[in-house]
Formats: sequence, C-alpha cells, structure tokens
Amino acid sequence: MGDIKALAQSIEEQGLLRAIGITDKNVLVFGHRRLLAVQSLGWDTVEAKVVNVTSLLAGEYAENEIRKDFTIPEKVAIGQALEAEIGNRQGQRTDKELPQNFVEVTRGKETLEIAAELAGFGNKETYRQAKSVVEHGTPELIAALGSGNVSISAAAEIAKLWVGLHI
Repeated sequence: MGDIKALAQSIEEQGLLRAIGITDKNVLVFGHRRLLAVQSLGWDTVEAKVVNVTSLLAGEYAENEIRKDFTIPEKVAIGQALEAEIGNRQGQRTDKELPQNFVEVTRGKETLEIAAELAGFGNKETYRQAKSVVEHGTPELIAALGSGNVSISAAAEIAKLWVGLHI
C-alpha cells in the first residue's frame, strides 16, 4: 500500500494535489492511499471527483497503470527546479536553511543528493548523468532517453563523446 505516513506529511505540507475518484453512488474508484492519509490527518472531508467508469476495476487500472510516469528528461527538469529552490548545499554546512514550506530533508546532504532523491533518481550520480544528457545531448539522444530506448549511463557516455567532438 505504500508509506501512508509520508503521503500524509506531503499532503499536510503541500495540500491535496489530486482529488480522489468516486462513483455517483460514493463508491471509491481511486485514491485509497490519499483517503487513508487525510483520515490520519483528521480531515472530515476530502475533495472528490465523480467519475463514470465501466467498472471499479477498470477505473482503478486506468488510474494506476495507464497513467504516464515522468520521463527521465522530466525528472531532470524537476531536479533542476529543486536545485534552484534549495540552493547550493555542500553537505555538512547547516547555516543555510531550506526555504520555508520546503519538504524537510536530512541535514548534511548535498543539493544534488536531495534533488536526485526528490526527483525520483536512485542516487546523485544517476541524476548527474541524466542532467548531463539533457544539457549536452542532441535532441535525438534526449528523445531516446525519454522514451527508454537508451539507458541513462549509455546516454551520458554518448553525450560526453558528443561534447568532446564539438569543443
């Protein structure tokens, strides 16, 4: 079911970003985790969208499986926006605070580590490689990365070669 506590914390800090889905008879179609999270926060009401689905299973499947996850270039854009918002954290320095209302992160982490984690990358090196492809790769390479036709590490090597040829 996933980490309801973390989802509740996110909803408390950012608000409910997506309504739950119900039928016209108030049967939950999607948003079970969101509903559990807001209940744990003590909410009495929650935003809901009435949806007309052929079956509950079809509606839940469409919500959870057909939707598109972020592509690698989209995750890079999220990471870059996070970097800009966080600032240049270099690990142990703690005199620079995160902006107010920013998701709490572990002290002592570098900006790249935080951005990589929050943007959905496994680690800062993978994020750094993906970022290099987006910044230095050809449009065709970026498209191949975005569609999953080339791995992040392979695309980073190709982008590095491309930059070397054009210096």
